[in-house]
Order: sequence, then C-alpha cells, then structure tokens
Amino acid sequence: MPQPHPARASARHAVLEDTRPAVARRDAEGARRKTQARLEIELQAPARASTHPLACARGCAMCCHLRVAAMPVEVLGVVQYLRGRLSPDELATRVDLVRDTAERVSALPRGQLLSTNIPCPMLDADGACGIYPARPLNCRAYHSLDIEACRNAFGNPGNLSATHPQSEWISAINSGAQEGLRQGLATMGRDTTQYEFVTALAEALDDPVCARRHDAGQPVFRNAVRL
Repeated sequence: MPQPHPARASARHAVLEDTRPAVARRDAEGARRKTQARLEIELQAPARASTHPLACARGCAMCCHLRVAAMPVEVLGVVQYLRGRLSPDELATRVDLVRDTAERVSALPRGQLLSTNIPCPMLDADGACGIYPARPLNCRAYHSLDIEACRNAFGNPGNLSATHPQSEWISAINSGAQEGLRQGLATMGRDTTQYEFVTALAEALDDPVCARRHDAGQPVFRNAVRL
C-alpha cells in the first residue's frame, strides 16, 4: 500500500492544532478562517522551493471557469464576506449573477458538469477574484505549472484527459488541510459534504435557513449540486 505524502500528514496535523480552540468553542467559522490561514502558510514553502515555477498570475482566469467543490462552512463564509464588503446595490448585482450562473450549472446534464466552461460569478471584469480573501480552499490551492497546457484544456473542455501538470506537494498540502478541517467540523457535528460552489452559494444567499441548518448540524443545502 502506498504511503501518504508527508506534506499531507503535516498539513492535516497543523490544521488540527490551529483549529483546536475554535472546535472546542464549536466555532465553525473560526475553524474555517484558521484553516485558510494555515493553508496559505503551508503553500509558501513548496511554491518557493519548486524547480518548476507556478504558471498562475493575476488576470489568468481559465481555472475560474471550472466547477469548484466546497464545504458549507466555506460557502457561508463567502456569503458573510459579500454582505460585509458590498453596498446594497453591489450585492444585488452580484446575487443576480450568482443566480443566473447557478441556473446554468444546475441545467447541465451530470456528464457535462465537469466538461463545460462557465465563468464563476465571483470573477471580476479584470480577471481577478472578487472574493479573493474568502475564496474556497480548492481555489486557493489550485494551480498549474504549464500555461500552454491550461490553454489547451480550456479550449477543449469536453476532453477530460486534457489536463495540466501540478505540484505533488501543493496537492498533498491541500488534501491534508481539508482533512484537518473536515475532522474538526465532524467533531462539531457539522455538514462536511462537498457541494458545487455556485449552486450552493445561490441557495445560501437566497435562503437564510441554510445557515441555521449548518449551526444545527443538519444537511445544509437542499438544491445545490453535490460533487
């Protein structure tokens, strides 16, 4: 049996330690914030040491047309961020865009869900992320070592074999960090299901009961696509 990557176990342990006080307080949002901060720290070392520099840069938004898996605590954190940072008019505009995008995603046959380019409604006109400080863990760790491979995959979304090279270390760190957060959330009895981000965000923005279900330890989303 292959041994797990050492970076995975290290990141999991670090997240468990960092989130221990929040878990003891049953503070899921605090655990999310601590996990995101720890992931950023853990990702710095392999990014600096890599012999193959990351091909990612601000304004390169091809990956922002893919479907993202996120836990309810991450989705609810984005809702909190949007409501705390946007004016009422800005929020209304963004919510409309989220709803429209969620409808497009929900209408896709299951077999086309991961093979259709649909821009994230959080993507700004300049190609930057509109929720960068609050973006999900999978967005934080997603990366490429080859821009040409990204262009090829983006231009051929139906060909799932058209992928791009990634750092084994970065992928392992992301997996470990998410395992640590899931363990802490499970200790609190919270839903750790992976939902498609946009459809879950649309439901969370429209239905305040989602947050109450999360706090009560119930399945959070009724209509969001599961990944």
